[in-house]
Amino acid sequence: MPRKTEGPRYLEVTDRIVEALKNGVVPWERPWASAAPRNAESGRRYRGINRLLLELTALERGYECSGWLTYSAAKRLGGHVRRGESGTMVIFYERRPKRPSEEPSWDQEVDQEFVYLARHHWVFSLHQVEGLDGLREHFGRMSFVADPDGRAEQIIQRCGATIIHAGDRAAYAPEEDCIYLPPRAQFVSAPGYYATAFHEAAHWTGHPTRLHRNFEGRFGDPAYAAEELIAELASAFLCTDAGLETVSQSASYIESWLRLLDGDCRAVFTAAKEAQLAADFVLGEWEPEVRPATELGVEEASKRTELVCLG
Repeated sequence: MPRKTEGPRYLEVTDRIVEALKNGVVPWERPWASAAPRNAESGRRYRGINRLLLELTALERGYECSGWLTYSAAKRLGGHVRRGESGTMVIFYERRPKRPSEEPSWDQEVDQEFVYLARHHWVFSLHQVEGLDGLREHFGRMSFVADPDGRAEQIIQRCGATIIHAGDRAAYAPEEDCIYLPPRAQFVSAPGYYATAFHEAAHWTGHPTRLHRNFEGRFGDPAYAAEELIAELASAFLCTDAGLETVSQSASYIESWLRLLDGDCRAVFTAAKEAQLAADFVLGEWEPEVRPATELGVEEASKRTELVCLG
């Protein structure tokens, strides 16, 4: 199926994800614990598609530090990007009031009040920056969580989903609004159990009383592939937030995801956005606090207008 005519940035991002999947690399899969990528100046987590893109770069290049900066931010904080280093593109939206009867173009999203215009900029890992060793060490330590299993259990218990441990398969039953998981003893590892529980909890968030996503697709359909991609990404996000290695269930879905992305180069943006919303819903109000660079003894960052990030 030919792709719709879309903007080059959507194509560039989607092609990067597709290439990784075709090469057998699942961008969100980690056999080790890692921290979510963050803006090293503000301490804020990157979200949605930006989180996915930065984690893919870290995987490809072997970066262990979770902190990222723009070129200008590195200079503001007293460092500099090494000559010859290449940045990673992140997407953000600029918001303006919507005009009457306005229809979105390829690079826009529209709600009832605003138009969100897609823009991009480039960020660099702290591994690519000189002169900020203390900041790099700080963000390099963030992958360590003292009790990841305990944190994961807390997330599951807090989300409020009904979980029944019975049988030999994992599933979310929308008509019953409950999650079925095999008994814990049947899982070969705690990360495997929690990754599966998070996957099904992500499906649970799609119930009409919560985030109300489409559950009508069957295996092989685009709608089914999209929902499974959302659940896989949300599970990976939650595993990372808990400090667990990411155990993927993606093997049976890769072909359907490749068809989905080939048919619509915005699909991965939508899936990452919905996955972030699902992960946020499961997390509720809880999120680990991270001190921003301004509290680590570096030069105070200048205050800027906040951009609305995609995802």
